Amino acid sequence: MDASVAWAFALLLAGLGIQSTPSASVGGRAGAVVLLVLLSIGMRWVDWDSRKPFLRDLYSVRPGMTPEQVESIMGHYLGGTGWPESPFTTSGSAPEDSRAGAPRELQIADSRVYRHTNEGWGNSDWGVVRFQDGRVVEVTFSPD
Repeated sequence: MDASVAWAFALLLAGLGIQSTPSASVGGRAGAVVLLVLLSIGMRWVDWDSRKPFLRDLYSVRPGMTPEQVESIMGHYLGGTGWPESPFTTSGSAPEDSRAGAPRELQIADSRVYRHTNEGWGNSDWGVVRFQDGRVVEVTFSPD
């Protein structure tokens, strides 16, 4: 949830909290308002799906890191684009998929691609880590 939306939601809930308890004491209403505001702001840190932790990990990859350092952060996510290589695509020089018997996938030259899900709603969310001379030079996210 975007910060501006969270604040608007918190203010809306606060207003509803004040209106819905006319017979409550001022301290009770203030406590309800504070609780509602804290709950709505806290929603920002709830991982509703796998995209948020994926992005947090992806953006912790920094320029200058080695492939091993990147793999220690991103290794538990799905690797590769998920798109089979075809005559209409070109394969880059990215490392081959190490899974035995895995079909060859479309590769992005000098890069590693990570995904957080195979589900339709996010199966094309690609975290692309580009390397040059064995070091990270760029980290990008391509949303589904």
